[in-house]
Amino acid sequence: MSNRTALVVEGGAMRGIFAAGILDSFVDKRFNPFQICIGVSSGANNLTAYLANMYQKTYSIYSDYMLRKNFINWNRFIKGGHLMDLDWLWDITQKEIFNQQFTLSDSVQFYIVLTKVATGEPVYINPQCHNLYQILKAGCAVPCIYRCFPKYNDEEMTDGGVADPLPVKKAYSLGAKTIVVIRAKSKTARFYDRIETFIAGLILRKHKKLAQKLSNYYYNYNESISFIKNPPSGVKIISIEPPNKCRVSSLTTRKKKIENDYRIAREVGNKFISNW
Repeated sequence: MSNRTALVVEGGAMRGIFAAGILDSFVDKRFNPFQICIGVSSGANNLTAYLANMYQKTYSIYSDYMLRKNFINWNRFIKGGHLMDLDWLWDITQKEIFNQQFTLSDSVQFYIVLTKVATGEPVYINPQCHNLYQILKAGCAVPCIYRCFPKYNDEEMTDGGVADPLPVKKAYSLGAKTIVVIRAKSKTARFYDRIETFIAGLILRKHKKLAQKLSNYYYNYNESISFIKNPPSGVKIISIEPPNKCRVSSLTTRKKKIENDYRIAREVGNKFISNW
């Protein structure tokens, strides 16, 4: 129990294609040395497919469904609707992609990170098959981008990345001595106090605790980066980051960029396995 290995997967909307490629390499090579898996936002979706051995399922979602105007639509957003319509995406992918029964292995501790709207604090949920899609949707509900707060156990929830964007400390608290982190951003990426967090805070002024947490997002993120770079004694953290040649941003809708980053991720994933 004291030498457990954890896999942490960062979210990042369309940037999640990098994690999708890495994890498809893992599935293809039957590589799964992990006893603990923690996913944030789109990272949780990618982890679900990985743990269920669903090869290239998430690639299909990124390269097709998420590029349709039904999903990312600026005109709808300007008129007061969702920028990212999770309702449509969840409905169609459950019918056409995740339309098969699967089980989650008891040998892996799998956690999805949510953020409580009322407190702004993170919640780490161990999903079951009957509530998996509900929890995944709540964990991907980016404030302002998706205008609803899905409920879990009668509490409003939002994207887990608001409260804990890189849950490496959580993995450590669960006893992991080796932690593999699949990042959505480059090695040098850090967050600073930007205008976006200020604007989001204004939009969410009715939810003061959540707005406060979002305004401190840059601090929480950078604190996790520092933990990755300076882990506690006896702990090894391996960070897999997108190379500079990756081109996908959070809201990319160009298929060529998606395919490019997926191909790069597959190469990075295969190299990681060979060096393990």
